[in-house]
Formats: sequence, C-alpha cells, structure tokens
Amino acid sequence: MVWRGSYESLQDFVSTGLVQCGKWWSPGGGSRIFDSSSNHFVVTWYPGKLNSLIFGGADGEKSKDYLIFLSLECTKATKTNLCLDDLKVYMEDLKLDVEILQSRVDSIQSCINTTGNSLTNIANLENEVVRQQVELVEEKAKNSMLDLKFKNLNEEFEKVKALIHWKNSKFDVNPI
Repeated sequence: MVWRGSYESLQDFVSTGLVQCGKWWSPGGGSRIFDSSSNHFVVTWYPGKLNSLIFGGADGEKSKDYLIFLSLECTKATKTNLCLDDLKVYMEDLKLDVEILQSRVDSIQSCINTTGNSLTNIANLENEVVRQQVELVEEKAKNSMLDLKFKNLNEEFEKVKALIHWKNSKFDVNPI
C-alpha cells in the first residue's frame, strides 16, 4: 500500500481512523513503525520514493483490507465527502467497539481481582488451620507430659500412703 500523506497525517489516521493505541518509533533509515498496545497491530511506513505501508498482526491484515476497500469505494464515489462520511461512521463504530471491549476487560479485571482476593483469603485460612493444627499437637504433647507427671505423683503418693500405713500399724498399740 502507498501512503501519500505526511507522517503526522499517518499518525492521526492510525490513532483515530483505525482506533489504535500504541507507540511510534524509528529503527533508522527514515522508516517509522507503529506497535499497538494490544500487540495485534503493526504498521511500518517507508517514506520517500515508495511511500509504502506494510501491515502486520491480526488487526493489521484487517486494517489493510479495510483501507483497500475504502480506497476502491472512494474511487467509485463521485463526491469525496461521501467517503469521508463513510470513514467517520466506521471510526465511530470502531470507537464504540473499543468502549465495549474496554468494558469487558474492566469486568474481567474485576473478576480477577475478586478471585485474587478470595485466593488470598483461602491461603490465609489455610495458614490459620495449619497454625491451629500445630498448636493442637503441642497442646497434646503438653497434656501427655502432664498425664505422665500425674501418674508419677500418684505412684509416689501411694508409696507414701503405704509407708505411713505401715508405720502406723507397726506402732499401733491397743489399750485392751
């Protein structure tokens, strides 16, 4: 494709006519490249004798086909205003499509954020369960140690009790 306009008019056409957001850069040699933010549209312009445009990406091929269609329709039309009107209508349709897509992206982002928060809450709950399980194991170990101490103390008590009973029975005097 050939672009007969200026670099500025090409920039304007890409941003408003094709409704593309991204950045322009120059690899050198006077050529200019536009990379869209979505990574689905690339156009390279080689100014000079050829003034050629090369499109890339899924949206690039669609845009090239649309420009060819517009140029054919404009050549058929008797008034230039008719082509400009068609282009304006197409641009408004594209802007509406972009708004709808942005709304969908925002909705998806909201779902992702909600899911992320839920996952964080689940992870926090899992951590709390693990912490409580560890605490339970520690308490069971303490309880086992206390049971063992109680058993040992009870055995000691029984020994002392038996000793006291033995001493009392040995020195027990019946006054009869």
